[in-house]
Amino acid sequence: MSSYTDAIASKGTYLSGRRTRIYGIIGLLVLLLLTIGIATSIGSVSIPLSTTFGILADRLPFVDIAHTWESTIETIVIDIRLPRVILAGLVGAALAIAGATWSRWTYSLRRTRLMLCPSFRYAIAPLPEPEC
Repeated sequence: MSSYTDAIASKGTYLSGRRTRIYGIIGLLVLLLLTIGIATSIGSVSIPLSTTFGILADRLPFVDIAHTWESTIETIVIDIRLPRVILAGLVGAALAIAGATWSRWTYSLRRTRLMLCPSFRYAIAPLPEPEC
């Protein structure tokens, strides 16, 4: 074997890279759940974070938690705040997709030298003239 393949095999880059990705995804999911819990508990009615997580966990299948909260608090969390948090996440995802699409489209305009009217091209985004 060459020295290059020996170096790759000794480092275990494939497995360590895969493990790192898995830990990263798990960490991001925990951060997402924590953000959802905090955003759901913040509002005009003060609801403790533990109560919010208890209400959300009680809705999971096969999870039975003793109800230590009032039904009005549960209604506020489930019917009012949680849909708003989910909708905000969907709007953020849609804006991220739109931004990525816009970025790729303007990049394509610069690289492929698409023949558009200059006034239309500069109305889209201030693009420099491509070099020949």
